[in-house]
Amino acid sequence: MQLKENLILMKTKNYTKGFLLGASLLLASVAFAGEKASVKLYDDVKVNGKTLTPGTSQLSWEGTGSNVQVSIRQGKDTIATLPAQIETAKNAASSTGYATKQENDGSKSITTVFFAGKKYSLNLDQQSAGTPAAAASAPGNR
Repeated sequence: MQLKENLILMKTKNYTKGFLLGASLLLASVAFAGEKASVKLYDDVKVNGKTLTPGTSQLSWEGTGSNVQVSIRQGKDTIATLPAQIETAKNAASSTGYATKQENDGSKSITTVFFAGKKYSLNLDQQSAGTPAAAASAPGNR
């Protein structure tokens, strides 16, 4: 009788461990699901070929892992929807802002958006998705 009770107890522990492991993996994979933030733009900037005007823009993103889908709105209008990558940093940003790069036609494109108090940023620069965008960019937040 004691052996049977021990086997049942061991099975229950294994199921509990499996459930906890699965739940933690699920939470880790959706850590950035449904995130939202605002950023103030100081110049006309392009993202995904579309121009954003100065003022406050709302960003929302969803996805699993480091790959997310970002929507950018100004007012009630969705200006752009594009893929982006979440990049982690050692330290939290002290302010919310963005970095840009100069295009051949003289316009500026947003490469990265960073958020006050967060240890991650959004890499919007699709041409250098595998490299850190902020390294070759000029900060756009003043």
